[in-house]
Amino acid sequence: IYKAGLCLSFNDLSKIQVVYRNSVALSFVSSPGVIEGARVSLDLGSFSNPSVFHHAVGNLQMGTNSATVSVNTDGTNDSGSSQLSPVLNSTLSFLSNTKTLVTSPALSIGAGNRTLPSFNPDTSALQLNNSSIVIRATR
Repeated sequence: IYKAGLCLSFNDLSKIQVVYRNSVALSFVSSPGVIEGARVSLDLGSFSNPSVFHHAVGNLQMGTNSATVSVNTDGTNDSGSSQLSPVLNSTLSFLSNTKTLVTSPALSIGAGNRTLPSFNPDTSALQLNNSSIVIRATR
């Protein structure tokens, strides 16, 4: 199974965090791209007071400058990536050869929109361990 879903129901929780891992590990990519197979459809209506964040773990190859990883929306399209729009504040920068977890400020993603991660290694080679959409919800 490449992707799977799991639905759970909990009672009397005051906080919850759900992580959607939206990329596979990438080994030292050196040209920009979009991870087509990492499309995530978010149903924020299933959460009370949701806040959405972008997390990524990665590092640069020795002697390189910088690289970014972003979240893009493709509206409600279930395939293709011709109409991607970057999600405001979702771009995460990697500036070191030390493996680092980077987190965005809260994001605004429209209901039913599909998200896809993209990467831009600039002049660098990026080792991306993972990229995730994180939803934090409270009562």
